[in-house]
Amino acid sequence: MIPRYEHPDIVRIFDDASKIARWDTVELAVIEARSRLGSTPVETYEKICTALKSTAFDLEAWYALEKELGHDLGAYVELRQQALPPELQYEFHKDTTSYDIED
Repeated sequence: MIPRYEHPDIVRIFDDASKIARWDTVELAVIEARSRLGSTPVETYEKICTALKSTAFDLEAWYALEKELGHDLGAYVELRQQALPPELQYEFHKDTTSYDIED
């Protein structure tokens, strides 16, 4: 965006922290929907939700991993899975694509 046209509210909507927050919202909504449909235990959704909400997202680590992988959402998923207990990591981003989460 051209700096002279930037408005703080618009910049905040499109900054990286907001992008991560939106991705968290979508990922959690997918897991919640699965729990409501019965394909994922409700406890799994609750544990993932609690773990992610209690773990701050490290933007600097994300930038470094994204540079290594060449994929921003892939780096996000990897870091978010690391914040989860091993038995829950598979459930995060399960059967979804980048388009599912970003669009």
